[in-house]
Amino acid sequence: MKRIDFSFLGDQTVVFKLSQVRALENKLSHSIYRNRIVACLATCCLLLGPGITRGADSNEIAFEIQGEYVGRIVHPDFPTKSGLQIVATSNIDFTAYLLDGGLPGAGWDQVNRVLFSASGTGNLQFQSPESPIELTRLAQYPNLIFVYHNGFRIGTFHKKYRDSPTMHLAPPAGAIVLFNGVDAPRLKDAKINPNGTLGIGAETTDLIQNARIHVEFRTPFTPEKEGQSRGNSGVYIQRRYEVQILDSFALDLEANRCGGLYRQKSADINMALPPRSWQTYDIYFYSAKFDDAGKRNQRARITVVQNGVKIHDNYELISKTGAGRAESPQPGPIWFQNHGDPVEFRNLWLVNLDDGEVLSSDLNPAYGIFEKAAGRADEQNVATDSHCLPKRTGPIQRMIGRLPGR
Repeated sequence: MKRIDFSFLGDQTVVFKLSQVRALENKLSHSIYRNRIVACLATCCLLLGPGITRGADSNEIAFEIQGEYVGRIVHPDFPTKSGLQIVATSNIDFTAYLLDGGLPGAGWDQVNRVLFSASGTGNLQFQSPESPIELTRLAQYPNLIFVYHNGFRIGTFHKKYRDSPTMHLAPPAGAIVLFNGVDAPRLKDAKINPNGTLGIGAETTDLIQNARIHVEFRTPFTPEKEGQSRGNSGVYIQRRYEVQILDSFALDLEANRCGGLYRQKSADINMALPPRSWQTYDIYFYSAKFDDAGKRNQRARITVVQNGVKIHDNYELISKTGAGRAESPQPGPIWFQNHGDPVEFRNLWLVNLDDGEVLSSDLNPAYGIFEKAAGRADEQNVATDSHCLPKRTGPIQRMIGRLPGR
C-alpha cells in the first residue's frame, strides 16, 4: 500500500493501492497529468468526506450511516420500489428496516418490513435471518447501499434527506409569534441557544382554549441512549395534553414515542425523521367543554400533522395525558417540556380560534390536510398495537420466498 498525504486537507489521510497509483502513472506519464490526478483524488476526498478518512469521530461516522434511503430491488419477477431506514443503536451497531413500497408517508404500506442488522464502522454488511438478501455499505460510497443476492447486485439505495412541506411556514395574519429566532416575548423561562434556537422548558404567557399551533423541533443524535432518554421533550397543550417529542426514528408505534399522545394513543404512522433533522408539528386543538356544574360534556379534540403527514385525525382525547394537569374549563398555557435532553425549537407560533374554526389557508386543496379538523368524528382511532399488524404478504416477502437458496 502507498500512503498519499494531502497535507493541505488538514488531518485527512487517504490510502490507495500502489498498483492503482502506478497504473495511473503509466497511462499518464507526464508530470502535469500526475498533478491533475492528485488534484482529482483530493477532490474525491473532500466529496466523500469522513467515510474514507482515518481518525474520524465514531459518533459522526455513525451519524453519516444512519438515515433514510430509497431505491429498487430488481428481480426477474418483482422489480420492487423500496425504502430503507438505518438506525444507529450505538456508534458501531446498526439496525436497518427494508420497507415495501417506499418510506413512511411516501409509499410504505405500514405492514411489510424486513429487519437487518450490522456492526462496524465504514464498511458494513447488513444481514437478516428473514432474508437471503445482503445489504452492503462501502465507506468510499457513503450515500449508497448496495443490495446483493448470491454475489450478484440486484439493487441500489440512495440516501434521502426529507424536509417537511411546512418547514419555515410563515405565521398568518393575527398569529401570536412565540419564537422567531431572535426573541421570545410571549414565552417565559425561554432560553435561547448560541445558535439561535430555543431550548427546552419555555412556557407561553398566553393561555389558550382553541388554537392552531406550529412547532419546529430537532432531537439530538444520541445512539448510546435508549427509550425515553433519547431526545425527550413534548408539546404540552394547556399543560394537560402532551404530543410527545422523542427520537423514535424507524421504531414501532407506541403511545410514548414521537408523535404519540402520551400514554393514550400512538401516532397513526411513524413520521419521525432521523435525529438532527428539523421536523414539524402542525396542530389543531379544541378544548374540552363543561356544563355549568363543571362536568365535562365534550372531550377535547386534536389533529396533528407531522412532517406533512396526518398522524392524528380529529381524535377525541379520553382525558389528560400522562402527568398533565387535571382537565377543567379554564384555559392553559403551552409548555415545551423540559425532560433534560437537548431538544431544540424554532419558528413557534399559534393562532387562537373559535370553536370549530379552521384557517382558510389550511383548507387549500393543494395542501388539504386539515379538511376534517373541526368536525366531530363518529369513530376514533385507537392506539396501534404492533403485535396485531397483519401478516406480511407484500412483494418483498413474496420475492424472498421465491429466491434460490431460501
